[in-house]
Amino acid sequence: MSAETAQTLPGSEAIELLFPLENGLSKLTMRRPKVRDIRAASKVEGGDVEVEIAMFANLCEVAPEDINNMDMADYGAIQKVYKSFLSGRKKTSESPASS
Repeated sequence: MSAETAQTLPGSEAIELLFPLENGLSKLTMRRPKVRDIRAASKVEGGDVEVEIAMFANLCEVAPEDINNMDMADYGAIQKVYKSFLSGRKKTSESPASS
């Protein structure tokens, strides 16, 4: 799926990179994580950083090496978007009404 396609999906967020990667990538689109994404990332060997890199690469549909080569300012932006996805639930017209 291309970044342009992912932008149109509900629940995804575009991230403009302040420091484009050497491969020319200057924008990522991160989709909301599912439980299956956390399970898959948790199988990566290594510490918390490796797990997080695997998760971000999966959610942004890029290679882990692309995440590894990011400037820390851009990595921080990705962390912020990820955390915003976990911070709470937004009620939509498709969500069941709470009683």
